[in-house]
Amino acid sequence: MASATTKPRGPIISPRLFMVQNIVLRALAVVLSSAAGILMFTGKQSVELLQIQYRSNDSSALRFLSVTDIVVCGLSVLSLFFVWRLGPTTSNLNIYFFLFLCDLMTLVLMVSGCAAGTALGLISLFGEKKIGWVGVCDIVGRLCHQVTISITLSYLTFICYFLLTVMSAYKVMFLAK
Repeated sequence: MASATTKPRGPIISPRLFMVQNIVLRALAVVLSSAAGILMFTGKQSVELLQIQYRSNDSSALRFLSVTDIVVCGLSVLSLFFVWRLGPTTSNLNIYFFLFLCDLMTLVLMVSGCAAGTALGLISLFGEKKIGWVGVCDIVGRLCHQVTISITLSYLTFICYFLLTVMSAYKVMFLAK
């Protein structure tokens, strides 16, 4: 029987294209996360109903999401500068493994912020009838729309970091061969 030998395959994409994709996704993450954080911080609508005021900054989950967006924006700026300084010809496994770990930690941070914001957003929109909570989006519609847009931008940032994590893992796997 003849054994089939496989040659080690080269990278599917060129190093320059990999760097361009990395920079574009990181720049997009900066724009999306900063827009989401700013929109959440500035999203305020006070309505007095039975002497109760509704404000976006009263919710710890929405504060957590907005701080997460700002932290991810800062990490994205740092990693964007780091990737830009590396250049397309760098093939050091340790550097790409460090980048993979940073992307993975940012991804986990982003998913926790998105989950917290989504949970509170759904309760604000639909309420929780088993407990007797009613949705407040009928009362503070403008605020709910701002929060919805901010959460959507946060999920788009999450998708950018998911793609970056997969790309970094691929690069580490390729360099380890």
